[in-house]
Amino acid sequence: MATQIAYFTGKAKWAKVFKPDDKFGDPVWSILLYLDEANLENFHRTGMTMKPKTDEEGTFVTFRRGQFKNIKNERVEFKPPEVVGPDGTTPFTETIGNGSQVTLKVEYFDTARGTKGSRLAKVRVDEHVPYVTEPQDVAVAPENTLPF
Repeated sequence: MATQIAYFTGKAKWAKVFKPDDKFGDPVWSILLYLDEANLENFHRTGMTMKPKTDEEGTFVTFRRGQFKNIKNERVEFKPPEVVGPDGTTPFTETIGNGSQVTLKVEYFDTARGTKGSRLAKVRVDEHVPYVTEPQDVAVAPENTLPF
């Protein structure tokens, strides 16, 4: 079967779509997406092999795009997924914060192992939540207790 396309909409978390993460081996771009019932049904219909997980915020799937892949004994390099704004065409360059509403375009295909592989192709940021780092708690001693 040729490559097919599926679209999923939901709340994003841990979006690493501009710089690949190589913490666990080969570099990959990834985004965790919380799926509502309709999107989860659509996901199951595709036959993709990733297993949905659940936490206190809901059911999610982590979609990935590897920077490198061995295809027919040849190492192929992929570009990052395209990231666009709500209009679907304007490039979006801001860091995507947790809770942003996004729509993902995911390519899925038959693999040599007889399963369905997938690859994150495009991210549309529908409602952006700015990325903020958590403030660090710093203990400050009262001035009159400092040793100098």
